Amino acid sequence: MSIKVKLYFCVVFAFLFYSCASIKNETFLVGTYSENSNQGINVIDFNAKNNSLTLKKVITGVENPSFVITNKAKTIVVTVEEIASIDGGKVTSFTYNSKYGTFKKVNSCFTKGNHPCTIAFSKDEKHILVGNYSGGNLGVFPIDKLGNLSEIKELIQHEGKSINTNRQEKPHVHSIVLHPSENKIFVTDLGTDEIEIIPIDEDPKTILQKQHAMMTCKVPAGSGPRHLVFNKKGTKAYVTFELTNQIGVFNYLNNVLTFEKTINLTTDETKNGSAAEL
Repeated sequence: MSIKVKLYFCVVFAFLFYSCASIKNETFLVGTYSENSNQGINVIDFNAKNNSLTLKKVITGVENPSFVITNKAKTIVVTVEEIASIDGGKVTSFTYNSKYGTFKKVNSCFTKGNHPCTIAFSKDEKHILVGNYSGGNLGVFPIDKLGNLSEIKELIQHEGKSINTNRQEKPHVHSIVLHPSENKIFVTDLGTDEIEIIPIDEDPKTILQKQHAMMTCKVPAGSGPRHLVFNKKGTKAYVTFELTNQIGVFNYLNNVLTFEKTINLTTDETKNGSAAEL
């Protein structure tokens, strides 16, 4: 009986998906805010027969691994370390051995911005893009097929603020998403109420076309755009507005992103909380 193995990811967790006939067992990689050295990325098995969850292991040696992703081949796992220091937070890579289910740490690099909270692979998977929440900037790091990260190659600093003086006193990069066409990245900034659209450069020396990096779409003031997803065609974008508990709906046609409407996520009875993930 053949077993197919797939490795997926999400904002806070990734999962390994095992398909065997009609029974589906899943292994999740769950990112955490770690409080001590014994915590890290939790590897959790889901048993589809009895609907049970079992903690299989904990990948230690990382601090606050709050966002975890993998490459398409499911051989490399990359996480942020959402911390602050004079050199910023960290981005850390691991290799994954599907045969033995083991993870091996490769290396880490400082992100040159505090509290990195989002990461993405470039189209060719030769670079990692990292967004720093407190730093309000976006960094690019080369990565090879073995998972070795090199020092930061490019850094784009956001500027500005918005009307919520408690949360929008400066830029706060919160998500980086590759468009389905894979020729642009979309960057949400909770602090400036903007979605930045950056074309990907084909020049191997650079990845982001900085001269075109000012293409932005403003969202309703005070919304606080957090996470973004596209439909399969890439013609619709949906964005969580953390500060107003809404989903923003956008149209993307002819390389232009336009705001369409908002959808409320709360009622008078459930007005507390904030929008986080799609």
